[in-house]
Amino acid sequence: GEGDAARADITFRVRSERISLVLTQIRALGKPTSESLNSVDVTDRLIDLDATIRNERKVEADLLDLAEQRKGAALKEILELRGQLSEIRTRIEKLEAQKSNTNKQVEFSTIVLTLHHEAKAEPPVEKPKADFGSKLSAAWSTGTSGLGDTLAWCVESGIARLPMWIALGAFGLATWVGVRRAIRWSGQEPRPRLG
Repeated sequence: GEGDAARADITFRVRSERISLVLTQIRALGKPTSESLNSVDVTDRLIDLDATIRNERKVEADLLDLAEQRKGAALKEILELRGQLSEIRTRIEKLEAQKSNTNKQVEFSTIVLTLHHEAKAEPPVEKPKADFGSKLSAAWSTGTSGLGDTLAWCVESGIARLPMWIALGAFGLATWVGVRRAIRWSGQEPRPRLG
């Protein structure tokens, strides 16, 4: 990768007695973000491999003795014995290679190092200091916004309460008309009734 995505994975094989020294030197290269140590006990594997190799060698020795005893046997039997000896020899060589690799695991430790580029944080952007003109502009914007909100609330409240205002107006008008009539009737002299 490139830039912040740059990354490298490195594998080291180190003699077991030098593992602490090498880890200290690697830690000094940068800032460690995580670390894990694992150990694998291969003792049982080595014991199993030794036992299997001994058994295969015993079978090989028995087949060699049988081949020696059967020197005068038919060619087919001799070829079969040689084929079996070849298979056992191949198995023994594979087992010895596995034992050798396991012994190397005991002698050497594996270190897997992952290096990556640390992303740089962007520096904070400083806000420019406000002068008188920008403060006045901000105050004007806040004031007109507040006035607009208040007027909008008044209009919304008036429209929402319009039916109530109409009902109150009609009730007030009816009351006023009723009171006026009552006053007019109370001020008049009663008319004489005929009859």
